[in-house]
Amino acid sequence: MKKILLTIVITLSLYSEMSAQQYYPMLDSVNRWTYSVWNCFARPHPMKSYSPCSYPLHDMFCIPEIYTGQDTVIDSITYKTVIVGDSTNPCLYGFIREDTAAKKVYFRDVLSNPEFVLYNFSMQVGDTIPINFYVNGYFPSGRYRLDSIGSINILAGSRRVFYLHCDTCQNPRQLTWVESVGFLGDAIYPYSQNMMGCLYFCQELDQGFYQQMNCFEHVGKVYFDSCLHQHISEQLIMNPFCTYYVDSCHYCNTCGGGIPEISSVSSFEISPNPSNGKINIAMTISQTDDFEIYIIDITGKQVLNKFSFGRLAKGITNRNLDISNLNQGFYILECRGTNGSLFRKLIIQK
Repeated sequence: MKKILLTIVITLSLYSEMSAQQYYPMLDSVNRWTYSVWNCFARPHPMKSYSPCSYPLHDMFCIPEIYTGQDTVIDSITYKTVIVGDSTNPCLYGFIREDTAAKKVYFRDVLSNPEFVLYNFSMQVGDTIPINFYVNGYFPSGRYRLDSIGSINILAGSRRVFYLHCDTCQNPRQLTWVESVGFLGDAIYPYSQNMMGCLYFCQELDQGFYQQMNCFEHVGKVYFDSCLHQHISEQLIMNPFCTYYVDSCHYCNTCGGGIPEISSVSSFEISPNPSNGKINIAMTISQTDDFEIYIIDITGKQVLNKFSFGRLAKGITNRNLDISNLNQGFYILECRGTNGSLFRKLIIQK
């Protein structure tokens, strides 16, 4: 009887301690997430306008930022607007709110769908939550079970980490939530492009997800920085590109890794992209130069012989390339001139 009573006391004590644990909210009055898609070798393109926003919203280069704007009321509930892009070209992405008492974050899209629980930080090990991805891909839709709760140190301090696993999915993946930050791949993860791609550089995330969160700020104060945070497996890691910029909050403004953007090309476009192996390169050349094209995989290895365009004069030129020997996946296309290079991401889908 004494053992039973002792067990009950210990159990209640542990439950009370867990229940009393401080909760760190995810949302403040102003919130800003910045991202890179597969480490953003090239400078970001301007965001396109959407009316309303299209899902999923994916840019082949850096996504400048996702941030919360002014409050709005829908069905008598107050939300913060979620904006994608920058102040000169904003795109309404949806609506978000947080119930700090329930430790839940809710999201509502622009398609008049009902709100759903985006994060539930009150979950206990063994609890489940339905998660439906707008595009089934790297993460499948299904019912996810909370396997365990750990902790990591970020700039804001120690935070709980929730490890979820889909029991009902054919190809289950581990989905990781960080309290006060969200998923380190995309805060609004069900509406992400949900692609595989970040196999080599993004080991601090759920391995294989194509995008990583560089930085998360509350009212201008950095809470999470991918260059400085502690690895989820408790190993201190350093993003291999951190040497090229001061902090990851401004990563998209310094893409290119210190390599000068080629001055002899004023525009450079690849189509189609994604491609099944045959692409067209459209270049607007601002000054005569010699050009070579290199295809690089995610490890930095050149995978095909270089394509030499020779010396091209000022004007518009189009060149077709057959790269059908490449396997399906993500690559970097480098256009190299005399005084620099430019980089474009290339996706092969077969």
